[in-house]
Amino acid sequence: AATAAAAGGGGGVTVAAATLVRLEPAPSPSAASASASSEPTAALHLDLRELGLLLRELAALITHDGGQDAEAEAAPATGDAQSEETVGHYLSGLLWVLTMYAEARCPDYSFVVQHSPSVSQLAELLCDDAARGRLGARARCPRSPEPATPAL
Repeated sequence: AATAAAAGGGGGVTVAAATLVRLEPAPSPSAASASASSEPTAALHLDLRELGLLLRELAALITHDGGQDAEAEAAPATGDAQSEETVGHYLSGLLWVLTMYAEARCPDYSFVVQHSPSVSQLAELLCDDAARGRLGARARCPRSPEPATPAL
């Protein structure tokens, strides 16, 4: 497995990058859209548990005193509905970016992430089994309802 390492403060983090993102076949297209050549043939999925563990380690590296970072202190309390919604939307944004590079086209020109959670906030929610299940159920790559424009 490919690994990426980030060193900081005498410690480091190593994660198997190949386990964080996987490409899976897209569901079979409906009869109505079977002729549309712009339908994706595969979908990217994030391993939210592995991502949470990586972010937990990174959060520990970037905080100076081992406490919450300044962004996390200003953010809504982790576990509340607003926090989960922000993290879910942010995860959809990660999938949007990965999909854009994988497909060489923008999946949805209208998609915007307005608020970014802190690393600590992401890690805490993704390491919680119940929250991770709820987030995984709604973190999907946003796609325009219209067919995508072909790449030039």
